[in-house]
Amino acid sequence: MGEPKITHKVRITWELPYELHVFDEKKGEQPFFLSKKYTLNLGEKANLTKDLISWRGRMFTAEELKGFDLKNVLGAPCQLSVIHKKGANSDKVREEISAVTTLAKGMTCPEAISELLYFEVGMGRNSVYNSLPSFLREEIAKCHEWRERTEDGQGNSNPFNQEEGETDSEVPF
Repeated sequence: MGEPKITHKVRITWELPYELHVFDEKKGEQPFFLSKKYTLNLGEKANLTKDLISWRGRMFTAEELKGFDLKNVLGAPCQLSVIHKKGANSDKVREEISAVTTLAKGMTCPEAISELLYFEVGMGRNSVYNSLPSFLREEIAKCHEWRERTEDGQGNSNPFNQEEGETDSEVPF
C-alpha cells in the first residue's frame, strides 16, 4: 500500500565445531560459523517456529510458545543440513542452511569452542555488541530501532552504553 513495513528480524548463528580453519595465524584454528536470518515471529507457519520445532524434536505447547525466550537455544546442540548455492549475480558459492534438526539418537556434540553470545538492540553498545564482527554491527546500524534509539532527532548520537544483565527463563527449550 506504499507504506513502509517494519518487521523484526533475528539472526541465529551456529558454530561448526568439527569444521576448523586457520583464519588468523595468531589465533590458530577456529571454527566456521553459519547463520540464518528469520522474521521474529513464532506463528504456526513462521520459518523460525518450523526450525525451532525441528530443532527440539517436538511441538511447542501453546503455553511454551507464549513464554518462549530465544535465549534458550544458546548452546543447544543440533544438526544442520547445508546446501551450496551459487550467488544470483556471481559464480561465488555460498553455504545456506536448509534445515535445523535435533541430533540423531546416540549422536553427541562437543562443547562450544567460542563464547556463546546473545544480543538484542535494546542492550545498546555493550560488550557483546563490541565483540561482534563489523559486518554485523553495520547491519544492526541499519535497523529501525537502533537508529531510533541512537539519534536524538538532530542526528546526534546518544550515549547508548548500558550493560544488560542475564536473566534465566522458566520455559525449557
